[in-house]
Amino acid sequence: MEYRRLTPDENRESGRIMGQAFQNEHFCNLPFGEGAEALEMSRRLYGAFDESGVMAATVSIPLHTVRYFDADVPLAAVGGVACLPAWRRGGVMRGLLTYALEDARGRGGKLAALYPFSHPFYRKFGFEACCRAWNVWVSMNALRALGDTGRAVQFLPGMDAAPLRRIWAAFVEKINLACVRDEARMWKALTESDPCLTRRYTYLWQAEGDEAPRAYVSFVPVREENEPGYQVKDMAWTDTAALRGVLGFLCRMSPQGNFVRLFLPEGVDPFRLVEEPYEARTVMHTAGMARVLDGRWCMERRPFSAEEQVCIRVSGDVLDGNNGLWRLTTGEKVTFETAPAGVEADAEMSIQAFSALCLGAATPQSWLRARTDGLRITRREAAFERLFTRCDVQLTEAF
Repeated sequence: MEYRRLTPDENRESGRIMGQAFQNEHFCNLPFGEGAEALEMSRRLYGAFDESGVMAATVSIPLHTVRYFDADVPLAAVGGVACLPAWRRGGVMRGLLTYALEDARGRGGKLAALYPFSHPFYRKFGFEACCRAWNVWVSMNALRALGDTGRAVQFLPGMDAAPLRRIWAAFVEKINLACVRDEARMWKALTESDPCLTRRYTYLWQAEGDEAPRAYVSFVPVREENEPGYQVKDMAWTDTAALRGVLGFLCRMSPQGNFVRLFLPEGVDPFRLVEEPYEARTVMHTAGMARVLDGRWCMERRPFSAEEQVCIRVSGDVLDGNNGLWRLTTGEKVTFETAPAGVEADAEMSIQAFSALCLGAATPQSWLRARTDGLRITRREAAFERLFTRCDVQLTEAF
């Protein structure tokens, strides 16, 4: 098999393979464009070709910009992973994904993420379940108890969208993998949809006396078991008071709905948010797997609150460059370098565990409480707990 990026005239065949694999004609009709547009599209598409030049499999990996602690970094957004039936179970996709991830790292990607059809399948390529959020059902009565304070203004197409963008930027600042939204594509549904046609309603909320909004919410009416309610499609806030304020505003929808469904970051406790926890139901929603592509870069830009020096052996990665024995030194300057000869590892971890710890999706203790594989700390357990603290990790956009 030959693995490579596509040429512009091969884009449509990639879409046809995706359409067959996902049983969706949408992929066959993608706007592959012409000229420069087609060339740009081909830069994110990869294919596996047999000896006769037939495309057997394809994958799309554009680079998105996401938050990683206090920085905006390129993320390899893996999607459209498709292989024709005649070539399945023969290692074709393994070869293609390995090649494409290496190439994405060469294009500047520091992290990678995807929405898996199977978590065990993508663990073979170093990915781990890292992206979680609360899927919350809450009664209007519980929201009413928050109090209807402040004021809300409906956002309509043509209005200045700068407040939305400002609130979003503040909201995602502490959420790893949250997308830095693309102006043309990712804001379009929120800023250009006519609520009379889409029944999607967006409001900006601000407290009394504030000069600027501190939260927004965008929602649609839904029915569950013949009961009317609302599904929040997008919501962001700058602080806890703004979160409580915008949720309190939603109780004004109570004449037409009995409940609200929404997603909350893992770090927000839904049962402490409402006065009566019996009036809220939650499911931990796992949506997305992630991994580091450039382990050294990610570790040296991860903030650490403790000053330590530990040695970590990373193994099992399909990519060159991350495996090996590394010495992590934290303090005023963080370094992650190949350990000197003769040094023993303080911990051994798979690329999956390494990625989860690096992103803050797990702590050493939370991993070891649930898993018997992937992580073994032979000494200095307390140091690892001090180093690898948890934070919210959430993919905020579909791709």
